[in-house]
Amino acid sequence: MYLPATNLAENSFCPQDILRILNNEEAAISNTKLSYHLKEMRNANILNLEREGKRYFYSVNHDTLNDMIDWVRSIQQN
Repeated sequence: MYLPATNLAENSFCPQDILRILNNEEAAISNTKLSYHLKEMRNANILNLEREGKRYFYSVNHDTLNDMIDWVRSIQQN
């Protein structure tokens, strides 16, 4: 799924933007489910959370993502 760049930084999104994009993709996810999964990904260090005023923005933690990619590649090689 493609998420266009908006808001805080080119690759950061507020929960409302994520929800709107997902629902436009016919994924139909509730705000409660989205909040739960964002929290889980934050706890797993997959997402970063930044605050700007009263709004929160999520972005991918590229260090963690790269570690995950390296791990998967190492499994494929064995």
